[in-house]
Amino acid sequence: MIADVELRADRSSHPRKNMKLGAEVCLAACKHGLPTGPIRNVIVLISPFCITATQIQQMVQAVCAGIDEVCGKSVCA
Repeated sequence: MIADVELRADRSSHPRKNMKLGAEVCLAACKHGLPTGPIRNVIVLISPFCITATQIQQMVQAVCAGIDEVCGKSVCA
C-alpha cells in the first residue's frame, strides 16, 4: 500500500511555517508509533504487502494524532 496525505495550512499562516508543517507532523506521528517522513508537506505512507486492517487503522490514527498535535485542533475526528 502506498498512500499520502497532503497538508495545507490556512492562508493566514506564515509561508515559512507552511514549509515546515510536513516535518512537524511526521515528528509528532513518530511519537504515536509511526516512523514516516515528509516530501515537503506530503506525508508519505508506504507499507508492506502483508499489512493488516488493524495496522492500517493504527497508521491512520498516528497520522491524525500528529496532525491534531501540530495544528492544535481535532481535524481527524
